[in-house]
Amino acid sequence: MLGTFIVVSVSEIISVWVLPALQEINPAYAGMLPPLREIIFGVLVASFLLYESKGLMELLRKIKEYFRLWPFQY
Repeated sequence: MLGTFIVVSVSEIISVWVLPALQEINPAYAGMLPPLREIIFGVLVASFLLYESKGLMELLRKIKEYFRLWPFQY
């Protein structure tokens, strides 16, 4: 469920915030927006798989461990 939530959220963030910002920067991007959305999403997924290959739960475990030791890094 966590993965589905993140995938849908990232897709919506790209559609609502990133693509309109790109269109404001350069109006020539208007015809490229649907393929550009898929390209950005694919790059994000591929980079996540490269840098966090053990998945979301391992990332959450690292965050939890960081905050468990937070003020004292020993």
